Amino acid sequence: MFAKKRKTTLIMIKKIFLAVLCIAAIGCSSDDSASGDNGNTGNGTPKYRIKKITEFRYYNSQIFDTSIIYFSYDEDTGELDKITDFGDKLVGRFGYAGNKIERFYIADNHVFGLGSSATVGYSGDNLVHMYSTTGNRITALSYENDVLKTIKITSGNATSLQELTFDQNGNRIEKLTSALGQTNKIKSRYFYDDKKNPLSDMNPYLKYMLNYRSMDMHSKNGVTKEEQYANETSTEPIETIYYEMQYNEGGFPTEIIKTFASTSTQFTKTIIEYKKIQ
Repeated sequence: MFAKKRKTTLIMIKKIFLAVLCIAAIGCSSDDSASGDNGNTGNGTPKYRIKKITEFRYYNSQIFDTSIIYFSYDEDTGELDKITDFGDKLVGRFGYAGNKIERFYIADNHVFGLGSSATVGYSGDNLVHMYSTTGNRITALSYENDVLKTIKITSGNATSLQELTFDQNGNRIEKLTSALGQTNKIKSRYFYDDKKNPLSDMNPYLKYMLNYRSMDMHSKNGVTKEEQYANETSTEPIETIYYEMQYNEGGFPTEIIKTFASTSTQFTKTIIEYKKIQ
């Protein structure tokens, strides 16, 4: 009976894990790495901007889906302008006011026209809400001492809440996820190395709008392990996910492989290519 319940809970957690799209978060105030400088650091330290992401998803050890995304930048400001797929179809586009993103568009399943356009609101340097133009998706974020604490997403009649805990390094170390009307909270814990996030040298607000199943956009450093628990009081994880990372000379991840420990099965692999700017 316990094994059956554990399996059901694990399947539910995996479904929730794979369902989160197009929303990410950072663990500190977003004024720490604003770009808008045409990519030049001015101190001789090169910047790394993502130019291509290839993501493979696996089922029963076989590739069942491949996503290839290209990143294009404004020549004057250096800010991310749009992302397109391998067929040159528009996947996302971003509009700015200074270094802040004030509107964006993300296509659903890379199908232009079926996506979501949204306006963005701020309180000081903290992004506090994103409203879809169709009115069917609202994301509200709250902070404590400029550190992100909660993300509430309302889509149609469904509402989910994420309660986040960050460490002193700006890494999200715990997430509690719950749905409206449910008392159970699914817990995830995260462990990190000292390397860089793929978006470290890019506009910090992009971390709220770009998300990949195979990599973490939430924190300052790279995730090495994720533990998933049935509820917030559980002390033994029901699943552990390992992140196998390869890095370039700048400390940015170039390959990320994620594996379920319980079955030793790989379920995502991501290859990231960068443009190095002196």
